[in-house]
Amino acid sequence: MHLSPRTVSSHLYRVFPKLGITSRAALRDALSRAVEAGRG
Repeated sequence: MHLSPRTVSSHLYRVFPKLGITSRAALRDALSRAVEAGRG
């Protein structure tokens, strides 16, 4: 499956406000915390 960068950007643009995330770095940090919480 191939997703264009424009498609990914569009989805992130719509999802970020719902998650309270303002940047891709914040998304990375949130995902990292979620993975760590799942292990503990």
